[in-house]
Amino acid sequence: MKLEEFLAGPAGGLTDGNQDRSEFGKRICIRRNISGFHFPEKLSMQERQKVLSEIQRALDAAGLDAEEYPLAGMDSNERQVLLDRGMIPKKSLRNLNGISLFPIGDGHISLLSNALDHICLNAVGHADSFSGSWKDLTQIDDKLSQSIRYAYDNQFGYLTGSIFNTGTGLAAEAMLFLPGLTANGRIRDLARAVERQGFSIRSLTGNDSWNSAFYEIKSTQTIGVQEEKYMQRFDSLLSDINDIENQYWEKMFKGSEITIRDQIWRALGTLKYARQIDGQEAMKLAGLIKAGVKEKMIPDKNGLLFHQIFSLVSNNQVAYTTHKEMDDAQSINAWRAALLRDAVKEL
Repeated sequence: MKLEEFLAGPAGGLTDGNQDRSEFGKRICIRRNISGFHFPEKLSMQERQKVLSEIQRALDAAGLDAEEYPLAGMDSNERQVLLDRGMIPKKSLRNLNGISLFPIGDGHISLLSNALDHICLNAVGHADSFSGSWKDLTQIDDKLSQSIRYAYDNQFGYLTGSIFNTGTGLAAEAMLFLPGLTANGRIRDLARAVERQGFSIRSLTGNDSWNSAFYEIKSTQTIGVQEEKYMQRFDSLLSDINDIENQYWEKMFKGSEITIRDQIWRALGTLKYARQIDGQEAMKLAGLIKAGVKEKMIPDKNGLLFHQIFSLVSNNQVAYTTHKEMDDAQSINAWRAALLRDAVKEL
């Protein structure tokens, strides 16, 4: 797969499909390190290259279709898009030696080498469930382990560059839009319930307005859990949140239908005609459009309208999409507005 195709794919785990679902993006990562080598941060340039060679040999031996793209060979916009998507840690940009991205197959699964860990297997927007994505990643992980001896401790599990990932080496996260729960002041109760089940939730906006009600929920347990059951628990949690959110949304929409419909139509008008839109406004507009699609006010034939709008919240995605070097906010906001107008031109 070509790099431009990979970067044009599901932004940050954005997934197609059911507009009635609260979650709209998922990502899962399995971290591994090769026995006999320090963690990447402590590796010399030569050692990083040895680790990279080990990974390349393992990919070839596993028969995986994986094209290599060294981060050092990417331009700054390409690296920043990966950073925005959570696929590379910011601190790894200080030393790009030996850090490569390997999109596998259709690109929904990829491998990143020599960042915080020797290997980070990512699945982005890949399957309907976390348990399904975990199974797909595990198949690749098992194939790689036939050629690579992983750093593993019988007491603690897989050893990783961060103690917070030691154990399973597994991390999963989902993005959610929760306007009903937010407007009804139920997020704190939700956060406590989520924490009791071994997860955490945070706001993506810091804004308690219903149309800016975007959140990220993450796994937090890596020791003392069985991976498949933990991912099944995550799926069940998201399903429960979705059911509760739909109840609160229906109650809110029925009580304020005229006002909400007006806000949705105004959002569509802004997207159609505005010439300057910043990232914060784009996120708010994305939420309103998602609500409009949910209520059958706005058509969405391919299920991608919200995702096209939400992906343009990022300044780096705007710069990458336009292939423009933009240093000032006015230029970025103007190009964002132009891209958003194009996204809704058929409506």
